[in-house]
Amino acid sequence: MPYEIARLRPGRTGGQKKAAACKIAEGTIHTLGTSGAFISAASEEISREGSGKSMYKPDIEEKERLPLKKPGYTA
Repeated sequence: MPYEIARLRPGRTGGQKKAAACKIAEGTIHTLGTSGAFISAASEEISREGSGKSMYKPDIEEKERLPLKKPGYTA
């Protein structure tokens, strides 16, 4: 039941967001060997100004043990 959320800067089209969600789901299906019926993928827009408070700090910095693929930046 993986639920993947891609957080993106504003400006992507609906088609780009949907394509990214589909690729994320495909990669999860392939890597974990699970059915697509159990995968959910979504995207949400986060502004550059708000990303430190709403994303980086709570999801990366405070949960340091969780991200297996860390970003190449800091907030």
